Amino acid sequence: MSPQAVAGKVRKHLDMRHSLSMPSMTLWRRTSFVVTLAIAISLTGWAPQARGRLVPETVSREVPVSLRTLVNGRNDESLSVSPQGVLRSRSSVATSPTTVCAPIQFTAVGLAWNQAAGGDVHAAIKSGKSQEDLGRATEVESDGGEGPDVSSPEYHPTSRATAMLWTGEANCIELSLELPSRAAISGLRAVFINTSGTAQGEAPAPSTKTAGPLDGLFGVSTANAMTRRPGLVTRAEWGADESLKNCDAGYAPALKMAFVHHTAGSNDYSPDQSDDIVRSIYWYHTQVKGWCDIAYNFLVDRYGTVFVGRDGGVRQPTIPAATQGFNTGSTAVAAMGNFMDVPPTSATVTAIQRVLAWRLDVAHLPATGWAKMTSAGGPNNRYPEGEEVTLRVISGHRRTGYTDCPGDYLYGLLPEIRRATSALGTPKILRPAQSDSSITPGVDQVQFRARADQALGWDVDVTNALGTVVRHFDASGTRLSTTWDGTDELGAPVMPGDYRVIITGANSAGATARRAVLKLTVVAPASP
Repeated sequence: MSPQAVAGKVRKHLDMRHSLSMPSMTLWRRTSFVVTLAIAISLTGWAPQARGRLVPETVSREVPVSLRTLVNGRNDESLSVSPQGVLRSRSSVATSPTTVCAPIQFTAVGLAWNQAAGGDVHAAIKSGKSQEDLGRATEVESDGGEGPDVSSPEYHPTSRATAMLWTGEANCIELSLELPSRAAISGLRAVFINTSGTAQGEAPAPSTKTAGPLDGLFGVSTANAMTRRPGLVTRAEWGADESLKNCDAGYAPALKMAFVHHTAGSNDYSPDQSDDIVRSIYWYHTQVKGWCDIAYNFLVDRYGTVFVGRDGGVRQPTIPAATQGFNTGSTAVAAMGNFMDVPPTSATVTAIQRVLAWRLDVAHLPATGWAKMTSAGGPNNRYPEGEEVTLRVISGHRRTGYTDCPGDYLYGLLPEIRRATSALGTPKILRPAQSDSSITPGVDQVQFRARADQALGWDVDVTNALGTVVRHFDASGTRLSTTWDGTDELGAPVMPGDYRVIITGANSAGATARRAVLKLTVVAPASP
């Protein structure tokens, strides 16, 4: 059954409202809409995607770039192309510009190549409707610190690419490369992407690009106090094609910090194009760079919309591929745009603060605190493998990678972002811990510790597998420290098994902090 036919059935169904009284009709309307929506979905198999819109097909084309055109017109020997088709540089040098037109109308572009030697290759790209109508050049970094850890299955050392550049609708580019000394590259190609449904140069059909009446119906409410989860556009809502994923990134033992990034693309996009950009980045990261998934855990557009990035659960310590050497134990939040020369919008900054306040609170991390991280190494990483580095809990990407990310303006705002994030959703329980993961009653003890951003009345409940409280403790102040010997309220040893330690707290005004949960195993004493 077509959507038009379903719409007719919906209108006929709603005509029943005339037979209802006003109080009943309001409740009936709400119930009827949900029921009718369920009927429509079951009849057609249709469901809203990309915030209420049908998702346009992603269309891509790769066009080889002649390396010889990059050395045309040069009178020196700093660049050469071998008979095998390898472009080599003897010193740091910029190539001649060359123009490439696409067989489709594209909305995003990137450059990819194979590289056997040399450091980072950067590019300057102009785009436009024709070779004669090109805009100003945009500097585009190569990996520059972004990317998976070298021990990850998504790390491909000889496969290189620039960041993806959102261009809006265009047909041609002019590109030039800035090569480091002793670079050797081959297989250069321009990758053109269209995620807006306009690849054939036509305006998109209204059914594919106009937000429908269900827009936002399945979204999460916006953030409020107590660091509740902010409104997030889910992967299903922005139209993630899950078949593009190459592998599962896995999980870290725990979250320890967050990195702030920028995507380095255009700042000139409409609210309606934001999900198109996210799908472009997702396609580019998986199909060109060969990564498991989109690199970032969260993406924030210039209007303050937060998109769920890498799959695996927004509350889980899913390992990103955004900060080489420091992915494990971090989360990556990327602002969509380039903030080297212009500041981010206030909506972007506020949304970054909200998502960080919630995500760090779930992990009970202080936004103004510090984290000890161990470098996993890698060519785009400032620190060798195994070196312990002390970083701010909220850090900028350039702190560990050879990159401008997240741009001078956004990087300069990080102190303000830390302070604002720390102040959202108080009170907070911070860094809960226990001295051991197991205890034997009558033999040893375990200490439970935590601190708070203000004085709290603390409650600590030790619960068994059935959820029954076997021991309770209380305390007050900004710090908690209490010891348990494995006995119940009557002083008898508890049974062996798995237990949870639930730590809660409230301030003098009655505001409660997000509870912390620790896991503990009780072990039976050894037989004599």
